[in-house]
Amino acid sequence: MPKAHFVRLFTPHVHNNHRPKLIHNPSLLVLIGLLLMAQSAITLLSGLKPGILGYASLIPPETIVKLTNEQRKTAHLNELKVNSELTQAAIKKANDMFAKGYWSHNSPDGTQPWYFILKSGYNYLHAGENLARDFNSPEAIVAAWMNSPTHKANILSSKYQEIGTAVVDGNLKGIETTLVVQMFGSPVSVVPEISSNQTSRTNLINTALALENNQITTPRSNIKLSPFKISRSVSLAFLVLVTITLGIDWLIIWRRNIIRISGKTWAHLTYFATIIIIIILIKQGLII
Repeated sequence: MPKAHFVRLFTPHVHNNHRPKLIHNPSLLVLIGLLLMAQSAITLLSGLKPGILGYASLIPPETIVKLTNEQRKTAHLNELKVNSELTQAAIKKANDMFAKGYWSHNSPDGTQPWYFILKSGYNYLHAGENLARDFNSPEAIVAAWMNSPTHKANILSSKYQEIGTAVVDGNLKGIETTLVVQMFGSPVSVVPEISSNQTSRTNLINTALALENNQITTPRSNIKLSPFKISRSVSLAFLVLVTITLGIDWLIIWRRNIIRISGKTWAHLTYFATIIIIIILIKQGLII
């Protein structure tokens, strides 16, 4: 590409109607198409080549617990203590989601979260569960939970005394991802007498003892490239390119006192800002 044509991509000139070629409508459409293709390619590659792209466990469970307790402290609630049985229950739940290919509190066969808690040997009086996936920091996870009324209710419930958290990498429906499971509980010291409203709970205990233990896998540590970070980097590069182009455009127009009869620079900026916000929101992760 001749130097003059390259310069006109980023600077206003008489030959490009005093508007950088990069922010002309055809160029904008091309850029949007390239961005969407890049995002799709990253997602596809992470599924086809998990050894090349995949989520690494860069989210320490203990940090999630720390941030959760900070939220409780702000609300003047007791600190949750880490319980090994709840932690095992959280790991088993994450592995079950990977094994059966679902993303839900209940499995396709109807298994509820409490099954994993009971199966891990935790006899609970109260129990709760928060789930998250595709996040790249513990701060973002806890912030998302706190912005959700139901998840926030779990974090700030005065009923709970203990917590278990698991962060597990795996392949869910062909996509490499990271699942975060947060289990809450309050133990009972004595098993109460069986009554009509306790029958289903007792059956769950018997079922948990009867079935063999799920195999517990540990998060993989050999994955070096995170598709989340690559995707965010591509989006950021796109935003920087457009922002720099608009900045150069405004600076030159201001210095040369060029008056354009028509222009939609602000509309272009708003349009791209909306696209970037949508992309970032989509890639921030999911909670249920």
